[in-house]
Amino acid sequence: MRGCLLLILGSVLCAQAPDRFPLETLRIQGNKQIPSERILAAAGLKTGAPVLKADFDAARERLLESGAFESVGYSYKPGASNLGYDATFDVVEVAMLYPYRFEALPASDAELRAALQKQEPLLGDRIPATPQVLNRYTAAIRRFFDGNLEAKGELSTDSGTLEIVFRPTGDRANISEVHFTGNQAILTPVLVGKLSPAAIGLPYSDRCCGA
Repeated sequence: MRGCLLLILGSVLCAQAPDRFPLETLRIQGNKQIPSERILAAAGLKTGAPVLKADFDAARERLLESGAFESVGYSYKPGASNLGYDATFDVVEVAMLYPYRFEALPASDAELRAALQKQEPLLGDRIPATPQVLNRYTAAIRRFFDGNLEAKGELSTDSGTLEIVFRPTGDRANISEVHFTGNQAILTPVLVGKLSPAAIGLPYSDRCCGA
């Protein structure tokens, strides 16, 4: 009788055990701008580790929450050995990625860029202007300054092309005066009279006027 009970209990446990098998292969399809290895790292799945459907669902959510993808889908099937899964993630990237720079922040471009890329390894020097990405990058800048500086990121055309600029929050200083140096062919009063009205009152940027 005891043997029958053990047999029944073992059958129940086997029936309740999840279909967790090793992940044999994992590949990315559909990416054009973000390298596959970065997407694989962001997904958080490791080949050789046991997985089930919930793990694929969680990986999909991580990629969507990154703000770098319009959509993410996946499929998986038994691998060639029939001992694990072969999985594929199909991604559609956010179409527009923009270069980014920093303005009026008390640190060098190299320092800030290195800190962001360390905390945000999925993206490189071009990033989407999605709220998820901008919020994470501004939070990373805040951590870089130990919470003593609040920054914001927004699309700008100050340099003549679309780019994302991270600068301190609050109102920007406006141009109040324009000075010229090095001019020889045109007298300074003429330049001031012609160009000052177009510049005075504009928000100051270190990239304004094609600098």
